Amino acid sequence: MTLAFATVAVASSALIGNRILALLVGFWLKVPSLWLLAVLLTIDAVQIPFYYWLYSQGAKGLQRLPAALRRLFSRAASTPIGAWILAGGRWGVFAVAALPAFGGGIWTATLMAYNLGIPRRYGALWMIAASALSYLTLWSLGEGVLKMMHGWTL
Repeated sequence: MTLAFATVAVASSALIGNRILALLVGFWLKVPSLWLLAVLLTIDAVQIPFYYWLYSQGAKGLQRLPAALRRLFSRAASTPIGAWILAGGRWGVFAVAALPAFGGGIWTATLMAYNLGIPRRYGALWMIAASALSYLTLWSLGEGVLKMMHGWTL
């Protein structure tokens, strides 16, 4: 199996699935660790400007809706959970970006950073740092599990 095919498989699983799935595919296809981390961080870094653009366009579209519908979309921040999440500020963005499961990650962290008004560059730096920490943590846990189960190293 070629590295190019393995890279496409890892990238596809990262875009369609989540971090855990992407790392498992990378482990299974025996993608070199540094290459795997570089590919996955690049995918996350490319998504951030796209999501910021998507949210800004969505916000412009919401302004054209009737007031009753706008209230429906703006209610999330006024709920106790929404207020708690937004109170986290940059560290909240970092924590959400580091979550490896569905509901966390770059998509949600970008939405949070956009709603908090964090500038794109700072938000991207926080999210990439969190993403790197998340991938390194998952990689080390995955390697430990594989060593225990099979005596197999990455």
